[in-house]
Amino acid sequence: MRLRFSILGALVAALCMSGIATAGASAEEFGASSTGGLLSEGTTEQVFTVKNGTETLRVECEKVKNSGEVKSTKTQTQIVAVEYTECFTAGNKIKPIKAEYEFNAGTEKVPKGPAKGTVKVLKAVSVETESAGICKLTVPAQGPLSGITFSENTKHNKGLTIAASVTGITSESASGTLAPCKYASNKEGTYTGSAEAWLNVTGGELSLLE
Repeated sequence: MRLRFSILGALVAALCMSGIATAGASAEEFGASSTGGLLSEGTTEQVFTVKNGTETLRVECEKVKNSGEVKSTKTQTQIVAVEYTECFTAGNKIKPIKAEYEFNAGTEKVPKGPAKGTVKVLKAVSVETESAGICKLTVPAQGPLSGITFSENTKHNKGLTIAASVTGITSESASGTLAPCKYASNKEGTYTGSAEAWLNVTGGELSLLE
């Protein structure tokens, strides 16, 4: 059974951030040329799945937009507000989904490659079909979750690409007529998707700093 929904997320998803500093021996930072508004949009479909016994709950969203505020040119964490629209589950439309994430660059950078970071879900996220009774579940506050990478790109002057391949996501209180949408708690959720983030300032740049 498939359930369509895009959460970056959520979940992940979709995902955007700006300056983030890492701690530890291989400390890495994300830098911003100035403070200001932060924008991001998904570049792929955002997908959240939950394996429930022999059934798999699959949620996909076609559109995701993120926003935030860059308050420092160097920072370890970045909070981002996310809104998912055009989300579906087995052909049933899902109400717009709002989430709030905190991204962290982590402590590892692949040589000449992306920085490996984490994400926290700061507030509970509600996922519910527009037609009542088909499926409803909650993704509670949790994290940090690994599986997030950040790399530089040259779009929107200079920005960052955020890619998510997250596992071990907890969801709970699932109920509805769809077979996989029936469980009290589940820790087998996954999230995949990517987004591009940029500084909403003329000439603004985001970067990875060593």
